[in-house]
Amino acid sequence: MKQINIALLIGSGSRVPGILKCVREIENAKVVFVISSKGEGIGTKAARKRRIRAEVFRMKDFGKGEDARERLVAVVAAILRGRKADL
Repeated sequence: MKQINIALLIGSGSRVPGILKCVREIENAKVVFVISSKGEGIGTKAARKRRIRAEVFRMKDFGKGEDARERLVAVVAAILRGRKADL
């Protein structure tokens, strides 16, 4: 059975510990990456504790104007492709 690689896109990530616990019980599923839009918090800490890569990407880090969202989406999409996220 093919492994399903999961990436979590979160705010603060208060539900991440529970999600990680549930995913651990699914034989062919694995969380491979966590991306937070709110900064370091519960979700990124829970991921790193389990040796899952976690990054923070805030909209303000990509400038202002209409192009900022496009730049953010392009970066996140490239990361998800690189981590071979299925979901």
